[in-house]
Amino acid sequence: MNVINDLKNINFSAASTVTAVGIFDGVHIAHRRVINTAAALAKSLGAQCCVFTFDTKSVSTKSGTPLLTEDEKLRRLESSGAQTVVSLDFSSVRDMQPRSFINDVLLNKNALNCRMIVCGKDLRFGKNAEGDIQLLETLCTKAGVTVIALELMQSDGEVISTTRIKKLFENGECEKANELLGEDICYTLPVAHGNEIGRKMGFPTINQTFPKGLFLPLYGVYCSKTIINGKEYQSVSNIGVKPTIGSNGPCIETHLFDFSGDIYGESVTVSLKSFLRSEQRFESREQLFEQIAKDKQRALEYFNTAK
Repeated sequence: MNVINDLKNINFSAASTVTAVGIFDGVHIAHRRVINTAAALAKSLGAQCCVFTFDTKSVSTKSGTPLLTEDEKLRRLESSGAQTVVSLDFSSVRDMQPRSFINDVLLNKNALNCRMIVCGKDLRFGKNAEGDIQLLETLCTKAGVTVIALELMQSDGEVISTTRIKKLFENGECEKANELLGEDICYTLPVAHGNEIGRKMGFPTINQTFPKGLFLPLYGVYCSKTIINGKEYQSVSNIGVKPTIGSNGPCIETHLFDFSGDIYGESVTVSLKSFLRSEQRFESREQLFEQIAKDKQRALEYFNTAK
């Protein structure tokens, strides 16, 4: 997949595009429907499927801490059908007038050269978010470009949004949140050296530190799956600050079932499956590891049931 980060580098003069437009901050099932639609249309027309969006960090102050890292967002956009992603710093177009954005970026044959545009009906764009679907359809119709504005997708009578998904994660409703995401929330981070207390107590763990500014779910223990060198392992993970032992900041500590090996420094993906309990402080390390044994047993029961 091709990724473009500079407005000056957008040039599809050689081939028109079907472009999905949106922030796509969660790449949840409603976002995926927009991108899937664009991908299917692009294939039928022999055009390039493009996603126009913004770099995760540049919109984090607007929409709160990002649910996904930029790398994870791009991976999910690609798996949804994007062939090219234009991911700009929001400041580069923030002050652009809506008509200029449509004419100079979307319709310009030396820019996105859109043949069709796919988006949600709530799309806003341009300076002060003054642009809307009506303006987009009006200008695109004059240019002979089709706009497909999809109705907002709902689940249980409520619109699916990244904000809603975040609230589910904050309430420990991990499985419902994952359902709306379309795949499990996951974190791909390097394995750092820990204090090796777990190893000495019979529960070796891997430690990964969260980058600053990333949304985190409710602190606590989760049934998880961990991917190491392409192989998947059942596991149990604690998200938080390890109050019994202490840590320098929020981290994810994972005990893998049926794995042994030195993977310090390697990037490992941990996906959260189901919430078990809130993080808590224990009076002793012995109490902590007694609880970890119980957590592991509950996780094993979860995986046996989930099969």
